[in-house]
Amino acid sequence: MHAMKKVLIAATITLLLFVPRAFGQAGASSSTGVGAFPNTLGMKLRKLAAAAQTNNPLINTPLGPAPAWVASAAYVQGQVVVNGGYQYVCSVAGTSAASGGPTGQGFAPITDNTVTWFYYGFSTPSVAASNQPVISQSASVPGALTQNIAMNASPSPFYFTGGIPYVDGFGSYSFYSLLTVGSTKGGPSAAVTFMTDANEVAIKVFGGTQVVRFIIDGQYVTISGYKDGTGGNPSYNLIDFTNAGGRKPRTITMCFNASNTTFGGISIAPTEEAWAPPPKDRVRVLWIGDSISSGGANAPALADADTPRQVGLFMGWSDVWNSSQGGVGYTAQNGGSNYTFAGTAQNMIPGNNPDLVIFQGSVNDVGTASATEQANALAAYRNVRTAYSSVPIIVFGIWPDATGPSAGVLSTENDIKTAVANFSDANTYFIPIANDPVQAWMTGTGHNTAPTGTGNSDAYTASDGVHPSDIGRLYEVQRYVAALRNIIQQIP
Repeated sequence: MHAMKKVLIAATITLLLFVPRAFGQAGASSSTGVGAFPNTLGMKLRKLAAAAQTNNPLINTPLGPAPAWVASAAYVQGQVVVNGGYQYVCSVAGTSAASGGPTGQGFAPITDNTVTWFYYGFSTPSVAASNQPVISQSASVPGALTQNIAMNASPSPFYFTGGIPYVDGFGSYSFYSLLTVGSTKGGPSAAVTFMTDANEVAIKVFGGTQVVRFIIDGQYVTISGYKDGTGGNPSYNLIDFTNAGGRKPRTITMCFNASNTTFGGISIAPTEEAWAPPPKDRVRVLWIGDSISSGGANAPALADADTPRQVGLFMGWSDVWNSSQGGVGYTAQNGGSNYTFAGTAQNMIPGNNPDLVIFQGSVNDVGTASATEQANALAAYRNVRTAYSSVPIIVFGIWPDATGPSAGVLSTENDIKTAVANFSDANTYFIPIANDPVQAWMTGTGHNTAPTGTGNSDAYTASDGVHPSDIGRLYEVQRYVAALRNIIQQIP
């Protein structure tokens, strides 16, 4: 194993004997293997992006509407409710008021007794589809579901995305997508996908009051997350298709935050089966960024709604590893507790075999001397190229905070651009954000609790003046996607 790919793992973690392809994981090859796309990576990326423009879970109509707001109810971050025809996402957990509920289409936080909501768009659809299953939580498995399938079953029916699974202290399976100094860490999103003909499925999870979302045959069940109300650990998400078409083959994906939720396998009836989804056209992307990508200021509130994950759905990328951390950049390293971008690139998890590597940011580097920033950025790109000789590298500039963008943001982004030019690598691409020649993607000096009328940051920047709000993240994702669709035209 190359020294640039060393792993620092806490002694308390017992890793699985894990071979990526044995568990259906993607690899870098796009021209060989069962079900592989028989053309170049660039052709594969363009094909997948074209298909995802009209068919992906973020634009497909959910099977049912988010649940209606309920008075005097406990809500946790990531739940979505409908009130007055609009959707609202819970940003701060609490108990709703005795009457009323969130209203309006403004961008500012909405106080509902001790709950904080944000407007999240029109409610769609207005009624449940006939094939929407019933989802509930239980402290135990229903008695008829006696066939228990663990993650490491052979052959495995599970396709894991967002990180590498490992056995944790609960005997369940966590996921890590990056290494910090001396330990591993799960990213803000991961997913488990499997196929089954079961009439009812029990999915075992650990994590207390975790919120998860489900995609069935390409559609979210609802836009809202499902919270565990049992108080148990483990608990079970029960998906019942009895009145939604009954037993037939389906593809089910559970989406969750890998930092606080773990997966313990599934249970189905002994006469039913579960199997792995076909491996064709899988793409793995390693996304290295700061808290703009990992999440900050309570956004994204929704499980699996972080920027890299949503970009991946719009681009048709099946497996995006969000290896982003708060407080870091090419130079910044969060007080020494985390790696810089170069350190993350040097200490990539062995076997991740990305098809693409993306860098985003960082505003944390603003104020760094130009020579230092350029040298550190160049080191990050060289570390990727040392580990992977041909993988495309896409470098985004800096997502500016509510400063205009400031002269410091503009200067630091130019340092990153210079580093890419000095790297002189034909398969590395730079995308400006603050210095976009048309207009900076984020403008103005306000945010959603203190608007100034000077730019779109009034709506799209959260109250801390730095991170995107929930609705701002939707805008951010669309800007990334538009730029990436142009870049992939250049990838051979």
